[in-house]
Amino acid sequence: MSKALMSFGREPSNVEETGVFAIIQSQINASQMMLNEIRQIKHDVVKIETNVATMFQELKDSITINDAERSVLQSIVKGEAYRAAKKYVLGNSAMHAKKGSAEEAQIREMAGFGMRYLWKRLKDKYDVACYHHVRRVDFEEAKRFLEGIHLGSDFELDYEKWVKSRIELKKKRGTND
Repeated sequence: MSKALMSFGREPSNVEETGVFAIIQSQINASQMMLNEIRQIKHDVVKIETNVATMFQELKDSITINDAERSVLQSIVKGEAYRAAKKYVLGNSAMHAKKGSAEEAQIREMAGFGMRYLWKRLKDKYDVACYHHVRRVDFEEAKRFLEGIHLGSDFELDYEKWVKSRIELKKKRGTND
């Protein structure tokens, strides 16, 4: 006896009922097959969705800052490096170093050291070989990070150590450059 007939709890009484029950049974079977196919499609869609999400994240992680964003970071670094160098060389006075003077040369040298110092901090924080490899999704955070660094007495001590090491290296090489 078929499942459809069993659900009614009786045997078909005539040929016509047997045909109706057969149609119902085939529709039930077809519905079951469609349900199984829908479940498989759902499973496949979930799998595809997971793959797309993974690929999207990989793509997002591979996009680095653009030229305009690099320019913003450069401006922050240069501004802080020159601010610290001028304060160190000229003090808090409003005067400016004369063009071609020893003070101007020292400001440029210290600002260069300051820029390298800041770039190193940024590269260490984001674990990149070059600052322009910072991921684009990290740009705003990187900007805030650099804006939060104010080169002070620790930086000045590092600069003085660096100058002394350069002088010692020149003595060893026998050059006065």
